[in-house]
Amino acid sequence: MSKKLFFISLISMIYTMLIYAKDDYIIAYQTNSNTGLKEYTFSTKKEKVYATFYKTKKYDSVHINKVFYINGRIFSDTSEGSSEIIKDKLLKLHETISILGYLREHNLLVASIYENEVGNLYLLDLNFKKVKFISPYTWESNPFFLITKDKFIYMSGIREGTKYDSKFWLYNVKTNKSKRLYNLEETCYNLFLYRSKTKQLLCEDERRAEKLVLVDMNGKNTEKTNLVGERLYVYDEEKDIVYHDETYFDMFRLGEIGNLAIYDFKTHKSKIIIEDIIIKDMDVINHK
Repeated sequence: MSKKLFFISLISMIYTMLIYAKDDYIIAYQTNSNTGLKEYTFSTKKEKVYATFYKTKKYDSVHINKVFYINGRIFSDTSEGSSEIIKDKLLKLHETISILGYLREHNLLVASIYENEVGNLYLLDLNFKKVKFISPYTWESNPFFLITKDKFIYMSGIREGTKYDSKFWLYNVKTNKSKRLYNLEETCYNLFLYRSKTKQLLCEDERRAEKLVLVDMNGKNTEKTNLVGERLYVYDEEKDIVYHDETYFDMFRLGEIGNLAIYDFKTHKSKIIIEDIIIKDMDVINHK
């Protein structure tokens, strides 16, 4: 190997190590025959299958919609309800509960519970016991965005046919109070991500434009992005990137091929990092 190629390889390796530092993730994936969870390290490309779920007598299939790593424990929101996962076992499925997110510092889940024919938002402990009621009229795919360790944004409203009267709220877990974000509602139809590095929200604007935009907490100072509503998984503040799905149609397979990509907010470019994988969700493994 020439010195030039050696230094190029060395620089590439150092860049990869910097980009993927602290890069252990739990990934929920899907194949033709099963759904599974695996631990994956991007810098080394090492993976370890944590759990695999096949069809059972009770359930035709279990699809994992969301996965959460909370202080050494793994929780999931599935097609059949929410549960903690320990190895190849879904513990008791809570069929009326849909986990939206969590507050790691408080050991609390944020979840929508279907009761009295509506979805109500609650704080739950890690055993799925109710701790605090937050709001009525939420739904299972309600966006959840952690702003600080004590505050998060959620959405409430009532769906009427194809129209959804959405309202955005900032909730403070310490005071148990919610503040309506009126200005944000005037700009955003839906929310996708909180970019904590710049304190911006990624949203679909009221015009329902194809590409998503960044706005501040008041819905002002709009910035365009090249994201077009792909499934977004995890935002990394240190690198200012978001892991997202990038799917394309393969003429030879006559079907869609799923890929995992990263979008860099500074360069406005996406790069595929794992090819031919159907990812349902992922979360960072916090080793603290």
